[in-house]
Amino acid sequence: MERQTFRGPLQWIVVDDGEKPTRTPFLRESQSETVLTIVRPKPFWKTGQNTLARNILEALPNVLFEKIIFVEDDDWYSCEYLKTMSEGLDTASMVGETPSRYYHVPSKKFRIMEQDRRASLCQTGIRGGILPELERICVESSNYIDVRLWEVPVGLQTKRLISTHHVVGMKGLPGREGIGIGHNPNGPWTVDPALRILREWIREDVEFYQEYMYEPGTTTV
Repeated sequence: MERQTFRGPLQWIVVDDGEKPTRTPFLRESQSETVLTIVRPKPFWKTGQNTLARNILEALPNVLFEKIIFVEDDDWYSCEYLKTMSEGLDTASMVGETPSRYYHVPSKKFRIMEQDRRASLCQTGIRGGILPELERICVESSNYIDVRLWEVPVGLQTKRLISTHHVVGMKGLPGREGIGIGHNPNGPWTVDPALRILREWIREDVEFYQEYMYEPGTTTV
């Protein structure tokens, strides 16, 4: 996040429902137009809970600007992500990046999911006019928020899918267990033993993930 090339008024809303607060080091001191808003919903998350919908609802009253872009803390974003999404929202009410590229770090496997109608939440941006629908979706359920969001009819407004390759969903990292399909490395995944694909996708940032990888035939505890 420190490397994002977007310039202009910017608000980071960080929703942190862990019992121990997480440090947020990416607020650039040189960017005077940046606002950092930290939201600490209670009760704090406990093992087995899915608090995504609750946390989004806690964030919404704090929104200051018209464009809302989702960033998930366990995924990789290129430095052009915010700038590209913001530009897309200049002429659309909802923008998403497709396809979804997932990389299961421990097993060195990748998967590409072609989608022609929607994007994952971690690759989605919306304008303020969509917020009432997002709120309704989160009140109703914590499941498949991204799928249901992209099903919302937007009338004369527009939805746009772009193929810019600015996001990689990084799976299997320490922390809370994920519930999405990308967290299960079984099935139609492809092994990337030499990390060729990962280097193509995230370049020199590979070094940050290597400590979480294991060799085929080994187990982790």
